[in-house]
Amino acid sequence: MKIQDARKLPPKAQEDIRRKAVKAYLNGRNKTEIAEIFGVTRQAVTQWVNAYENRGAKALKAKRRGRKGGKELLPWQAAQTVKAVVDRHP
Repeated sequence: MKIQDARKLPPKAQEDIRRKAVKAYLNGRNKTEIAEIFGVTRQAVTQWVNAYENRGAKALKAKRRGRKGGKELLPWQAAQTVKAVVDRHP
């Protein structure tokens, strides 16, 4: 059986796998078996189970991915940065 990298799945599919894995653990399956069934690592299953036990079902929800949007520089900050680059690297 070919194992698919779960990190490449959409966030909702990842959330679904996490919920099903925790449910399987609560129904008595061991973590190694769950990892094989869902194509993830045993350590990932352990993290999900611990998160569920500590923070409940909300810990398994899909979160926003990617880099956070930053704020733009103020004009004086941009000028200061340009001056530093020009002065040190002609």
